[in-house]
Amino acid sequence: MTQRRQPKHPARGFTLLEWLLTMSVALALLLGAIQPLRAFIGASRLEAGIQSLVSALNLARSETLQNARPVYLCGMRMRRHGVFDGCRAAAADGGNPWRQGWLLYADLPKGTQTQYDSREDLRVASFSSSLSVHSARAQYALPGQMPRFVLREELSQRCAVVWIDADTAWPRVCRDALCHPGCG
Repeated sequence: MTQRRQPKHPARGFTLLEWLLTMSVALALLLGAIQPLRAFIGASRLEAGIQSLVSALNLARSETLQNARPVYLCGMRMRRHGVFDGCRAAAADGGNPWRQGWLLYADLPKGTQTQYDSREDLRVASFSSSLSVHSARAQYALPGQMPRFVLREELSQRCAVVWIDADTAWPRVCRDALCHPGCG
């Protein structure tokens, strides 16, 4: 009877069945994590948009109190390569002048009044491409006019409303369906 020799180094590695089982478990875990991750990213983008608008409204309030001159908040018009080019008109871009972001400017005594002239900007910010921002007007004079913005994040389907409180003149935020019928 011949005896079988044992190899010095037994084969190491995984069988095909072990590898397929491991990959299927890993894929199931990955697929289960995608939706919560998308919701987290969407909620973060919505919160960034909210904070951006609240910061602009607070800066506008501070600027008007400090320098006693009107400040304007308008939907930003962008050129190629990320260069902004003033305010977007209400009729442009399908009626949504806030799509690309906002521009906060203080109207200087010289130049065209209530319109953006170069070097009047105080702050400029753009929005995430998955965030849609809507408001009734393309430009607001602050203080005086009370803007109201509805922000909707497309990935998470969450929305919020940002406005200036008429009694306190401070920005307010509502993040639930009670603020706007489209939120939910």
